[in-house]
Amino acid sequence: MKSIWLAQQDVTGRVYAVLGYLPYIEMTTAAHLTPAAPEGRNFPRQTLESSGIYNNLIESVDKCRNAGCEFLTLNGRVVDADRAPFSDLRIIIWQCDANGEYMQPVTRGDTGFRGFGEDKTDANGEFTFQTIKPTRNGDQAPIIHLKVLDGPTKLLTTQLYVSGHSANIRDKNYARLSESEKDRVSMVFEQDQVGLQTNIDVVL
Repeated sequence: MKSIWLAQQDVTGRVYAVLGYLPYIEMTTAAHLTPAAPEGRNFPRQTLESSGIYNNLIESVDKCRNAGCEFLTLNGRVVDADRAPFSDLRIIIWQCDANGEYMQPVTRGDTGFRGFGEDKTDANGEFTFQTIKPTRNGDQAPIIHLKVLDGPTKLLTTQLYVSGHSANIRDKNYARLSESEKDRVSMVFEQDQVGLQTNIDVVL
């Protein structure tokens, strides 16, 4: 219980204070839902056939570094509109390598980058990936695709953009979003001792 002062008036209209007790209710602002995006043709469908945690997409630090990759730690959490966490959800991400290519049978070279990975949300709804700063695939804006599943059930597919990147405005999926929605799927990077890091909320 939290004590609060209540202002009351007597019969003459004079205001006086009385000490009362009311249940304390924490006021929170409801979160807005994360906008969906198409899955696209480069989704690694083999991830649907088996689940497991392989959230480090860096297969060779030296090869990645030599290919010009910038290392990125992607931290996130999955919550509902009241910010309650979802646990035990599968999170799959996929993106281009340093050459701007999705993981295909034939690529222009081994960049030491896996191209896709999976994690599972913990009791706090949190997940993390060791990956690279997204690169462009042709004229496409640099993005990280993200999919949320509950077992085999697909809950959301979305795209994460580099905040402020000039190519974003030419992305048709980005262009249809409101300014508020754009903020919700934009990654802001901070530099740490080993590379970049960013934090996102996925709201279902």
